[in-house]
Amino acid sequence: MDSYDGMSYLDEHIENIKAVLTYRSVRGAVKRKLFITTLRRGAMTWFKNLRRNSIGSWSDLCHEFTTQFTTSRTQPKMVASLKDIVQGKSEPL
Repeated sequence: MDSYDGMSYLDEHIENIKAVLTYRSVRGAVKRKLFITTLRRGAMTWFKNLRRNSIGSWSDLCHEFTTQFTTSRTQPKMVASLKDIVQGKSEPL
């Protein structure tokens, strides 16, 4: 399973973990324990700082994880974003 450090694509990591765990028929607390082994750097620091027994289920873990690292999600480009694009003096059309 790939690791997650808090900087890469959150949704992709969760979907990959779910696929592997489903394929291996992993259930219950084992899911949470295996998921935790994929955490690195900032993600592991986040996990270590959770209140003891604050995660009671796989759904709880996914929710808390997503809430914490939601800024890592890829955001769709909006028309308003085009207003922020500026051509540099040395950049050709």
